[in-house]
Amino acid sequence: MVLITVLVARADLSDLGRRLASAGVLTLTIGSLFLFALSVTTAARWKTVLAGFRHPLAFADVWRYTAIGMFFNQLLPSGMGGDGFRIWYARRAGLPLGVAIGTVLVDRILGLLGLLLLVIIGLPYLLSLRITGMVATIISISAALLGLGIATLLSIDRMMAGMAALLQGRMRIAFLQRPFVARVKERLAWTAKDTRRLLWALPYGPATILLSLFNQIALGLVVLYLARSMSLSLSPAAAVFLFPPVLLLSMIPISLAGWGIREGAMVLVFSLAGLQPDASLSVSVLFGACMFLSGLPGGFMWLLTRGNVTIREKGAP
Repeated sequence: MVLITVLVARADLSDLGRRLASAGVLTLTIGSLFLFALSVTTAARWKTVLAGFRHPLAFADVWRYTAIGMFFNQLLPSGMGGDGFRIWYARRAGLPLGVAIGTVLVDRILGLLGLLLLVIIGLPYLLSLRITGMVATIISISAALLGLGIATLLSIDRMMAGMAALLQGRMRIAFLQRPFVARVKERLAWTAKDTRRLLWALPYGPATILLSLFNQIALGLVVLYLARSMSLSLSPAAAVFLFPPVLLLSMIPISLAGWGIREGAMVLVFSLAGLQPDASLSVSVLFGACMFLSGLPGGFMWLLTRGNVTIREKGAP
């Protein structure tokens, strides 16, 4: 929250308030509903992953766990804190712990892969802006780190096998021989192999990629709608192709639900589209408010689930 405090302190608060007021409650409601609707496609992607891993769950359950995860994404650092709750609910639904962790991890990787693909698709547009300086550096480093991270996760089994072969006969590291570490290595290798298999399998692989791309494009269109509601001149290409780097930076786990990081990145990146800092900040604050509201239904589901669990426990013999 320190970052957003600094940004707000430098902003023209009267102008920021005027822009947010011009958007109105209706815009806030519609934006929140659109973001909440994306829980359906996110749940569909996770269900596809579960089916590809031969551990299907009912869509209603997968969607409920996804919505609850969205709620906790707004309360925990990085905007990914809800993944832990998805794992916990999947485990309660009968999935082995390794499968629950693996499918949520793969689902997150696929979401990031969609983000990376959208950045690549938007390269001609980004190059047309003749990006230089800090913004070019941030976008380049973010895309490179994302690509490197995805490549590492997809090939970690081969990397570990190569490392084991390299160390064999030369040295033995006691820590790597511990049962817990061995199980983690085995699970990571299993996840990498099954993810590669899933991406090549029909129809699971193409379906998950298309759902990831759809989600990322939809987020950009929501940003476009919010900007237009405040009479800001923002093109569809700018909203769709400039927002992925902002979203990627907001996942850095140093702020609550990305607040502050998202606003700073939005001000920096959307300057390429000609938006003034106060205008970019107003769009980001409104988007953050919509994200928060879109998570509230998941909070109600969580409370109802807790209530049902409590009733069952009290009624148990």
